[in-house]
Amino acid sequence: MNINLADQLSTPVQLPEYGRNVQKMVAFLKTIESREQRNEQAAVVVSIMANLSPHRRDTEEFRHMLWDHLFVIANFDLDIDAPYQMPDPEEFNPIPKPIKYSPKKIFQKQYGKFAKEMLKNTAANFQQTEENQQDVDSIALNLAKFLKQKSFEYNGSHPDGKQIVQYVKKLTNDIPNLEDDAIDNIALVAKPQQQQKQQQKQQQHKKNNSNKK
Repeated sequence: MNINLADQLSTPVQLPEYGRNVQKMVAFLKTIESREQRNEQAAVVVSIMANLSPHRRDTEEFRHMLWDHLFVIANFDLDIDAPYQMPDPEEFNPIPKPIKYSPKKIFQKQYGKFAKEMLKNTAANFQQTEENQQDVDSIALNLAKFLKQKSFEYNGSHPDGKQIVQYVKKLTNDIPNLEDDAIDNIALVAKPQQQQKQQQKQQQHKKNNSNKK
């Protein structure tokens, strides 16, 4: 069980919160031939590790965690009589479960997944009557503004308001009374990343023009 402690300087620290010195102590534990002495020194190392949170050092859960961390630092290769069973290495390196993606394709991705449902619900929940026509028009207009903003965020360019209005009318069965130019003058808000990209494009454009002169 001889270990060159100089090699520890070139190895990554397993648990940075305890520092490299604790890792060197754990490496030294592996070099102790006497099992009794190795057990005693392991308890000393755990006591030093407990200084990280002295107010918790006497709690059962915290001490159990410290011994688990001792084995982690030792790469689960430490032959001692610990008060707790050595944990399974797989518990500290879990394999994430694959994420299942929906097989359904999103129509008009720039508007998002639920835009189509919102528009259809608008048509289904309101009847074209004089009492609620104003409400229907207001909701449809707000949805059109929302779609225009989402399209701008997705594509990074100003969308055609007329196409969006026509899209809204199509999915709402022409219930709302919207003019084709209803959202042409709606101000769009760029995200910080988009603003940065636009500024970079403008700077690059100015630079290219200056080089041509």
